[in-house]
Amino acid sequence: MKALTMCCAVVLCLCWAAFAFPTDLVTVHFANPVVVGETTLPAGTVSIEIHRGTPNVMLTFRSESGVTSTVPASRITDVVLDHPETQVILSHEGNSFKVDRIWLGDHTGFALAQ
Repeated sequence: MKALTMCCAVVLCLCWAAFAFPTDLVTVHFANPVVVGETTLPAGTVSIEIHRGTPNVMLTFRSESGVTSTVPASRITDVVLDHPETQVILSHEGNSFKVDRIWLGDHTGFALAQ
């Protein structure tokens, strides 16, 4: 009975941890390679997991080829501009494109730490 109680306690803790900080998932397709942090992701489909915590936000980028980069980001808001759809904003530096910001449709966004 003690083992069953321990198993239930572990399952409850894991469920609580899974729902404690919601994770959003955004999928984008890049026509060119892009730089995220110190990592260059190849062109193609990339999924972005947004791990919201307090006060930190971590973004995990996963390419189809398996290249992964996790970077810190800051929350940003924009009540003036209209972002009806999710947008990934790139900056052009030299010969490469670098992920700068991500806007979600609810006027919230994330700026990647530089």
